[in-house]
Amino acid sequence: MWSLLILEQLHFSICVFASLVFFAACWLYHDAWKEKHGNKEAIRMVGFFILSISFLVNATMLEPPFISFSIWNGSIVQFVFPLLRLFGYGAITISLILDPIAKRPDEPSTQAVPATVAAPLAAHPGLAWITPFAQCIGAFAVGLLYLQRATKGLERHLKPVAAGFLLLALAELIGIGALYRDTTNVRLYSFVAAFGPLWIVQHIVLLTAVLVMQRWVFGYLFKRFETQIIMILTSGIVLIFLLAAVTMTTMLLRTMEDETLRQLTTDVKVLSYAMEGKKAQLLSDVQVIAQNPNLPAYMASQSREELKNFVAGYYFAKQESHLVVIDSSGRVLTRGEDPERYGDSFSGDPLVGRALAGEEAVTVTVKDAVISRELFIRAAAPIRSGGSVVGVVLAATVIDNAFVDGVKKVTGLDSSIYAGDSIAATTLTSSDGKTRPLGASIGQKEIVTSVLSLGKNYSGELRFAGQPFIGAFEPLPDIDNSVVGMLFIGQPRAAALATAGTSFELTFLVLIVLMLVSILPAFAIGRYITTQIR
Repeated sequence: MWSLLILEQLHFSICVFASLVFFAACWLYHDAWKEKHGNKEAIRMVGFFILSISFLVNATMLEPPFISFSIWNGSIVQFVFPLLRLFGYGAITISLILDPIAKRPDEPSTQAVPATVAAPLAAHPGLAWITPFAQCIGAFAVGLLYLQRATKGLERHLKPVAAGFLLLALAELIGIGALYRDTTNVRLYSFVAAFGPLWIVQHIVLLTAVLVMQRWVFGYLFKRFETQIIMILTSGIVLIFLLAAVTMTTMLLRTMEDETLRQLTTDVKVLSYAMEGKKAQLLSDVQVIAQNPNLPAYMASQSREELKNFVAGYYFAKQESHLVVIDSSGRVLTRGEDPERYGDSFSGDPLVGRALAGEEAVTVTVKDAVISRELFIRAAAPIRSGGSVVGVVLAATVIDNAFVDGVKKVTGLDSSIYAGDSIAATTLTSSDGKTRPLGASIGQKEIVTSVLSLGKNYSGELRFAGQPFIGAFEPLPDIDNSVVGMLFIGQPRAAALATAGTSFELTFLVLIVLMLVSILPAFAIGRYITTQIR
């Protein structure tokens, strides 16, 4: 989770930095417009200003893992924002086309727009609708036009601008990968997903482009003392607010993560109480059967039919997985689930041994099955006759998906129960949304060590069926206090991030508004200092 927050903060910082650089370029062309009062300088200034605004708005728009209900949903910004960057590229392109290239004396005159740029734009009028492809073409067109002015004309100083826009076009091209995030191909999704490898490469290229342009634009702006003062103050304000954004979002995520883990730790106890309730119910069932006054007589009878019918009636009424009546030597007299299988011995069973000693007992055990390991609750109660223990009633019920589904129906909590370190029952599904990953191992050594080996609770991040989760574990001990399984309550990490996302978006928006308001005094202070020095 924290790595995603760092990458989201990086996205915010790069976008704010890009906005500052494009605003500085706007300012630079504003100075040129004040000298010449030409339309082309004004259009170019507007183009850079629109790009600055587009990156500023983009800074407040979080990546998908953090989004639940965006503050932009349903607003005009949601529809206008994608057009801003294309309008910015378009305005700069038009201004460059209108501005004739100052040719070298030894070169023949040529058109201002290279055919490689004009042809695609004319051939695809549908690109007026904003798409990642149109943004890529727009940035590429601006880069080629600046490159033409720097190589064929006399404006060699524009090479960094050309390089910056060509890198920006590459970043826009890489961003097209986001269109494939709806794919069902797991490997492709992992590659193109937000904060994935392609996303990281895109932001590295974008940062490189902005750094290249920053070196060029600030190299000119810092030649004037007034501009130096204003830009130093402005950059300081931006840096302060970037640090504030990082600090506040980190604190917010820490608070939300702690609250989520506290809630999950409480929720897992609800599942533990449900298990205790199941134990108490099973123990009550065997007590009722064992205390039936007719049972000792049925056990002593030479005919097995009465005992079989008696046990079968309770078995079908209570719907337990197993129901066994055992004599004082530990020999099975009858089984509710299979009346014809009897005579085998339970003398070595610790639970039966406790019951033969006159103690009622209930425990949790694990048994290997065909698909996965199964987890059972087993209860035993002594059968008494004349003050002596003459036998034992032993019952068992399996903890399966029906049990956790029942808990979810009442509490709304998604849960899993582990037999050892493998899933015995769960309400959660695999990535296909249908299959329950029974038998899947937890696969995280620190959880196994903490819960199964040391018998301690654990809360934190984990991977469930290949998906990132936040959850809490509680050990599940048997009657001898040996841990035989685990109880788990959790939620997808995306759900937790989505909850935090709205707060992050509001935080970023408020900080940007405050930053813009704070920049106005920077201009006033810069001009005042310059005036005093003069």
